[in-house]
Amino acid sequence: ILRHFGAIEYGTLELALSLIPLLSIFMLPGLDSLVVADMGVHRSKGDLSRARGVLSSFFILQMMLALFAWAILFFAADVFAGLYHVPIHYVRMASVFFLLSPIRTMYGVLFRVHLLFFHQSLLTFLEEASKLLLLGLFFLVLNVGIVGVLVAMVGSQVFALAALSPSAARLWRDLRGGDPGVTAWWSFLWGRGAWSILGAYLSNAGRSVRLLIIQYVLGKEAVGLYAVALGLIGHTIALVPLSSVIAPMLPQYAHDREHFTRLLNKAMKYQFIAYFGVGSLGFFAFPTIITFLFPAYAAAMPLFQIMLLGLLPVAFISVLTPAFFALKLQKSFFFSILFKTAVSFVFTYVLIILFGIWGLAYEYTLTSLVYGLERLRNLRKPVPGVSISHTYLFSFDNDDRLLLGKIIPFLRKTAYSYGKNNE
Repeated sequence: ILRHFGAIEYGTLELALSLIPLLSIFMLPGLDSLVVADMGVHRSKGDLSRARGVLSSFFILQMMLALFAWAILFFAADVFAGLYHVPIHYVRMASVFFLLSPIRTMYGVLFRVHLLFFHQSLLTFLEEASKLLLLGLFFLVLNVGIVGVLVAMVGSQVFALAALSPSAARLWRDLRGGDPGVTAWWSFLWGRGAWSILGAYLSNAGRSVRLLIIQYVLGKEAVGLYAVALGLIGHTIALVPLSSVIAPMLPQYAHDREHFTRLLNKAMKYQFIAYFGVGSLGFFAFPTIITFLFPAYAAAMPLFQIMLLGLLPVAFISVLTPAFFALKLQKSFFFSILFKTAVSFVFTYVLIILFGIWGLAYEYTLTSLVYGLERLRNLRKPVPGVSISHTYLFSFDNDDRLLLGKIIPFLRKTAYSYGKNNE
């Protein structure tokens, strides 16, 4: 994509895609984490049918709202196209993602609840691999531009979901036995569900509005450069997805606050060490590779290197997030997101005015630091023992041995189970 698009074209693509998180409130973003937590509690008690009832109701609600979100974006495409200054057919093509979202979310929930991290990773791998093949076809053979990217993104999701449908169907059948109980689909819209939805929507809307601020103050080229830098941050974070492993495990220890606190502290420790390692590697590796292969985006590399400093507080944020859901603190989580969004808007506008495009990197780093401290402060109220002190970061004790002793056999068991299930 970077070899075929200039920064302005890439910025146009990112603006079109930003419509998806903007309207994702209709897909109940953030509620999947609550569903995983609730299903994990039921599963730990052996009540598989109850877990099935929760997922079934969640899926029905998502399907209804997916159709509603698709209709809004498709039939009001001219309104959104005018607001974001992108062609109408880009908007209509982006609306297709809403039709696939419920199925993909259901797959992800099933894999996370059953702790099948290989399947969860395989879903992403198949998407990216097929996307790469389709992009090669559209760019190298058919010479199609942004339209080809959007088609490749949709087509790759269809392929990945079809390939893993047998595994998802088997996991769904495993959640049988007894009375599944009644979980009304509208129950997700109240209580903890409402706070989860509002928090995720606020976060997604904040990202879209931030792009609009950048576009109106600095132009589409700045949007493209910022998107490249932020994308590289995302790739760096994806190298150590410890938080995705911890998320479905924490609810099973929520009743034992001592073990919960110890697991949380150690998870933050190892996430910090891992982020520091991959961040140091990325500081030198990514700029060299990108500058050599895509010289038009060399200006994004200094932004990326400054933003890497933000990975240090992000290491703690990514582990603390599932803790809020495990402890059913969705309301507190929402207000922390509200704080982050407000701080981010202020920092983005002020720092852009003061430092131009460099202000984007300063904003990411500063917002991550302030938000991480605020989230830690909120979590310390119900979990006073949570800490990021040097005592945990630079020591190796019995808790470390215990944690590693559980993780390693667990990973072996997961790999063995996957092999047996696919014989």
